Amino acid sequence: MKALLHNIRLVLVIFILVFIGLVAGVVVQEKRSSNQLLAAAGENKQALASRYSQAGSIYSKDGYTLAHSEEGVRMYAEDPGMAASCLQIVGDYTHNIANTIESEYQGFLLGTGRPLMTQLQLDIKGKGLDGDDITLTLNAELNQLAWDLMGDQRGAIVMLDYTTGDVLTSVSTPTTLPENVISYTEIPDSALYNRAFLGTYAPGSSFKYITAAAWYTAPEYDPNLTVECLGSTPLIEPDGVKEYGDSTHGEVDLQQALNVSCNHFFGEIGIIVGDKHLRQTVLEFGIGYPISVDRLSVSQASFVLPDRDSTRSWISIGQPVADSELAITPLQLAMTIGAVANDGVMMTPHIIDHMITPLDTIYQERQVRDLLKVCDEVTAQQLQTWLIGSVAEGSGNAAQVEGYVIGGKTGTAEVEGQEKDNAIFVGFIDDPDHPYAIAVICEDAGFGSANSAPIARQLFQRAIEIDQR
Repeated sequence: MKALLHNIRLVLVIFILVFIGLVAGVVVQEKRSSNQLLAAAGENKQALASRYSQAGSIYSKDGYTLAHSEEGVRMYAEDPGMAASCLQIVGDYTHNIANTIESEYQGFLLGTGRPLMTQLQLDIKGKGLDGDDITLTLNAELNQLAWDLMGDQRGAIVMLDYTTGDVLTSVSTPTTLPENVISYTEIPDSALYNRAFLGTYAPGSSFKYITAAAWYTAPEYDPNLTVECLGSTPLIEPDGVKEYGDSTHGEVDLQQALNVSCNHFFGEIGIIVGDKHLRQTVLEFGIGYPISVDRLSVSQASFVLPDRDSTRSWISIGQPVADSELAITPLQLAMTIGAVANDGVMMTPHIIDHMITPLDTIYQERQVRDLLKVCDEVTAQQLQTWLIGSVAEGSGNAAQVEGYVIGGKTGTAEVEGQEKDNAIFVGFIDDPDHPYAIAVICEDAGFGSANSAPIARQLFQRAIEIDQR
């Protein structure tokens, strides 16, 4: 009997200890969650700084530490250029920048909201207050190069793997250092705004390949069509599309028109295909389709096309006028040209590669998924041919990488209130070993052929070099 009573007492003691442990875990979690909510509301930044003292780290895909906690202090990339280039993606622990990894993945980084048994297991191993680590799809070396190449220009660059949707580069300028954001000092105007995901831009002539897709799939399609360029004379009087300045291209077919970026040709085929088919094609290419990058928000593209020939002639060259609308994020510009390179399939974009617990358990590994079928394979391959020609022989030649096949299109978009136009380039490497698509936008910079295309070339070149190491 004594032995039985002893065993009962022993079981009871063990039960009480386990119960106390569970209750303690719940209390700790409640306290941490309370601090998290207060901090998120801007009411307890000191508590948030304290919690981030043991927060998980953020790494780039190529192994650089972009954020970590050391001796109770939250720290960011050691190299100032790398820290600045990743700012609008990584964010800061004060959440002065919204829509970042630090803000949208706060619970994972702080280790809050875990299942009770998982938390108890971590508590037993002395890791209960440690957060989870996050590895991004970003290549920090490429990202820093993109930032370097932008210099003092305002704009954005996005490069992605068009077969997986992995975002390799996402840069928005101007930017600043994380410590400036935390102290909220020395922050350039709009430096906290992620142009790559949230900024929307008229695509200018970089949109012409979508108009070409509408033409190629229209019942009226004629592969032998040529159009006489009228130069500065409007295609439709008095306000139809015309060429910039005094440029005149003579009689051109589609490939020649894409090479020299002839507005008259694309305005003409936009009118021929008609309102309904052009609108349908634009929507099929995902313009206006809601997009997010894991938990990060992306501005939805705007597209409004009134049924007027003169307005449609302008939209056909990517330039909205009057009551029409066409504005697309750099991310979606890269995704759309990437879909063409991927034989018509647009992939779901990702910024998170995986997460890992303090016990080294990997979870939430990114899954490769199709997002949209923007066109059939035959159409995509024809567009690839035209875009490759535009780089090899046309205005996109500055994006050419020696020894590789590059496709793409330059763009120049007028923006009211700017002295110069926005310079744009969208393009891709046609190589299964280097399946990369890019969008480069330099605000108030001039022509895409002179400004954005050379940036794309240098980033393509570095990406290839990285793959070959």
